[in-house]
Amino acid sequence: MKQQVGLIFTSYLLTMAWVRVAYTNTQFEIFALISLCIYICLSIYLWKKSNARLTASLSISSIALLIFLYSRFEIENILGILMVQGLLSVYLGILSKSKLTQIIGAIIYLNSAFATFLNMFDEIQSIEFLNWNILLLLVVGLNQYIPLFTWIKDNKREKTRTVIYLAFMLLLLVYITLTVDALTKNFSDNIQFMSVSFSWALYAFILIIIGSHKNIKLLRILGLLLLFITLGKLIFIDLHFISILIRAVLFIGLGIIGILGSRTFYKTAHTKDRNN
Repeated sequence: MKQQVGLIFTSYLLTMAWVRVAYTNTQFEIFALISLCIYICLSIYLWKKSNARLTASLSISSIALLIFLYSRFEIENILGILMVQGLLSVYLGILSKSKLTQIIGAIIYLNSAFATFLNMFDEIQSIEFLNWNILLLLVVGLNQYIPLFTWIKDNKREKTRTVIYLAFMLLLLVYITLTVDALTKNFSDNIQFMSVSFSWALYAFILIIIGSHKNIKLLRILGLLLLFITLGKLIFIDLHFISILIRAVLFIGLGIIGILGSRTFYKTAHTKDRNN
């Protein structure tokens, strides 16, 4: 049966390659759509009947949808849809116990997520901005999948969650920076540099507050580290481009945030030591 599944999968790919070369774009799109509908119907029919055949139909359905979307739309316009499709394929693969479907879904998700990261936005009203929002939401949702992955050992799941959290916080930092740049691109350099530095400091302060409230050491450390990075940016980069007045405002603002953040950090540590 595994050989048959492999043969069906290979035959589908070769058929699509032949149709792509032999026919027009419109005919290829129609053929891709028809094959997608056929394999979706087969997947629904085989859902509780045959695991091996279901593996083939689900996997081909994922590839068929990918091919149709690629042929019908520009790649930058469908990255968000591809990320959703990838995670949905992974989820269906978990429910149907199909490793091949999970692998295909993971490849689709990771490739589209990486492409979204590379397509950074410079306007709020753009498809790239929407794709970034979808990326962040799906990274958060990805943590919900961890208990469903049976191939991840119990002692590795917390480490996996930590890696995903780190990826999310770094992506969120980039997202905040791009958003602030997009909102202030029509203003002066003073406003742009000041806004980015303040947004970083505020993000760092929020990380410290959440880390202290939830007793998550990693968040507190990352928050303090980001505060130092913001200060370094202010000293080595911003000072060369901004006016004296903006420098004073930035230093005062960062100083206040730094004092509040460090006070919260050490207050939490002191309370924890006293309780121990």
